[in-house]
Amino acid sequence: MNAIVYAAGLNTEKQNDNERMSFLLLEDKPLLLYVLMALDRVSDIHKIIVIGETQKVMRVIESVMFTLPFQTTISVCEPKSTLTESLSAALAQISGTGPTHAALPMLSDPVLILGGHIPFVTSAEISTFIAASNLKDYDFCAAIANQSVFNAFLQQKQISEIPKPVYTVSEGKVYLGRLFLAHPNRLQQGKTLQKIMQFFERFGIESGYPEDQSQAFLRWAKTQNSQNQEGCLNLSQVSDNIGSALQARVQWVETQTGGHAIAVETDQSYQFAAAHFDHWRAHITHLKSDEGEKICSITGSVCDSEGHEH
Repeated sequence: MNAIVYAAGLNTEKQNDNERMSFLLLEDKPLLLYVLMALDRVSDIHKIIVIGETQKVMRVIESVMFTLPFQTTISVCEPKSTLTESLSAALAQISGTGPTHAALPMLSDPVLILGGHIPFVTSAEISTFIAASNLKDYDFCAAIANQSVFNAFLQQKQISEIPKPVYTVSEGKVYLGRLFLAHPNRLQQGKTLQKIMQFFERFGIESGYPEDQSQAFLRWAKTQNSQNQEGCLNLSQVSDNIGSALQARVQWVETQTGGHAIAVETDQSYQFAAAHFDHWRAHITHLKSDEGEKICSITGSVCDSEGHEH
């Protein structure tokens, strides 16, 4: 399986000298580096394509070349003028068909798509998300995290909330993650990406992922289904409505930890990450299974090995 990391989004609030979000520093390391390190430990991933400025991406990779060399092949795809064109170019690079912007290359293998600005994500989250995704019955799988997965961490650190709950359903507050798994050929045939881009263009959104956009997208997709019920829907109903709007079968994959949903997209979320990154890592390290055994943040299962980094 191949992974595409989108590292071309800007901090939409200001700043940081218009720096790309994925290259902002967290504990003296670019956010992108934490994402690449997590992907490098996922056995299902054989190649990583980073959509970003080549010079900056290579600088990130070379920064750990002698201390923590990557085992997975990493290549770079320069960002294009739109998100669709960038994805098309990255997929063409995977398929070996050369650059194209007219349509996505037809690939039979699923592709993992994630942001380069989610430094809290772990290898275990990615691995368990891939394992739980059902691409036999669905075209598009998206990771979500229930508010409950953050409760122990929030209480321990006396934090009011993770920025920001994306959607309220009958099951409670749900955070939309930044992990997506899809068959590119199915999305192309169903015009799914074109519909997503129509939404972006309608609201003047270019290539970033501001956190309010996810909530706006869900509201937009909800209105596309004339049969939609009013009031607080459950996750299944939201999935059906979004699938109807996108002409695709959508599966929500709920994870047991939520690092993939803590995205650095605004100054507020960047400050949150800077203040609580170490606390979150410590929290993940000490998670226990229902039987009281330690859960490995790399494999997502009960840890049966010693000496490796969690």
